[in-house]
Amino acid sequence: ANAVIIIAATCWTAAPDGLYLTGVRYEPHYALPAPPEAYARLADVLERRGRWSEARDALIDYATLAAGTPAVGAVAPRIGALSMRLRDPHGAAYWYEKAIAEGGGSAPLFERLAEAEIDRGATGRAREVVAHGLALEPAHAGLRALARTLDAAAAR
Repeated sequence: ANAVIIIAATCWTAAPDGLYLTGVRYEPHYALPAPPEAYARLADVLERRGRWSEARDALIDYATLAAGTPAVGAVAPRIGALSMRLRDPHGAAYWYEKAIAEGGGSAPLFERLAEAEIDRGATGRAREVVAHGLALEPAHAGLRALARTLDAAAAR
């Protein structure tokens, strides 16, 4: 299988007090297979630069190449968070579900999944997710707030 090697070109601006890095351009170049960790590192760089869509794509590539390893369960919440940032609650819900299935659930993870479900209009599913999260951690403030919000919306 081919993998992506990233070729980076930097852009510098001269100023009276020195040189400043003003941009980095990444161009994918398909070449020799790269280890899955290269995609995770690429995602780190892209995310720091605010290039969330490309960072999510790199993490999805990583998850595909590392399928069946514990690393996928660990990276899935991050893909979910990037999906939410990109206003893709359907994608976020998929990756949060994957994280729960592969790594077990936690109250914060159930909270994020419930928020994704609400954003995609699945309030019934959001109630189920909140209930699962509160069963794990009854005092979790975020889940309790979501439960109140969902109850108030249902009462209207």
